[in-house]
Amino acid sequence: MSTGYSPFAPPKTHQGQGPALLRIDPTTGEGLITLTHAGNANFIVTTVDATGAERDLVNTTGRYEGTRLIGSNNTQITALRIQADGAWTATTKPLLDAQVWNGPTIQGQGDQVLRLDRPIGRHTPARASHPGKGIFLVHVIGNGTELQVDAADTFTGEFLLKTGTTFVDIHADGPWTLSRN
Repeated sequence: MSTGYSPFAPPKTHQGQGPALLRIDPTTGEGLITLTHAGNANFIVTTVDATGAERDLVNTTGRYEGTRLIGSNNTQITALRIQADGAWTATTKPLLDAQVWNGPTIQGQGDQVLRLDRPIGRHTPARASHPGKGIFLVHVIGNGTELQVDAADTFTGEFLLKTGTTFVDIHADGPWTLSRN
C-alpha cells in the first residue's frame, strides 16, 4: 500500500438520485470514498476498472453512511456503479484524510477507515467489540492487507496490529469499539 501521492486529491463530491454509472477520472492508487444513501431499498456500489471488472464496496439495504477504501496500485478505477432508490453522495478523497486513531480507544459506527497516528513499531495486541447484528470485519493495512476479525453478529475479542500497520479498515453493521495499549 502506497501512502504518498494520492490520486484522489483534492476531494471531489458527486451527488445523484437512483441508479447511476458514475464516471470518475481514471486513477491508479488508493484512496477513500465516503458514501451516503437516503433511500429505503438496496444500496449497492461497485468500482469498475479499466477492463470492466467490478469490485463490491457497499451492499446494504436502506440508509447508509460510511467510508471505504477504493483502488489499488495495480488497478485503474474508471467508474462507480450505483444501485439506489434514493438520493446518494459519493466523495473521493486521499488516504491521509482518514479519521485518525490517536488514543488508546476509538468508537465508531458502520464502515470506517482509520489512520493510525503513527505506524505500529512492533506487533501490538488490540481488542475489538461489535455489539450489533450483522457483519464485522477488521483488516489491518501496512506492508499488505490482512483480515484480523471476521465475525457475524456480536463480537468481543483480540486481534493483532502487526508491525508496520498504518491503516485499519472496518466493515460493520452497527457500532464498534477498538482499543490498543
